[in-house]
Amino acid sequence: MNLPNFAPSTRKIIVLGVILLACVGALIGYKDAIGIAIAGLLGLMKGDD
Repeated sequence: MNLPNFAPSTRKIIVLGVILLACVGALIGYKDAIGIAIAGLLGLMKGDD
């Protein structure tokens, strides 16, 4: 399988990573993971490019 030849933005990778961590944390039982993920996403939306 060949991936399309483009470099996804670093921000997109970080957001996906944060969401995945939040989901895994929630499944494991870390209630704080959701709050941390929301804080992280809000921080990304403000953005310091």
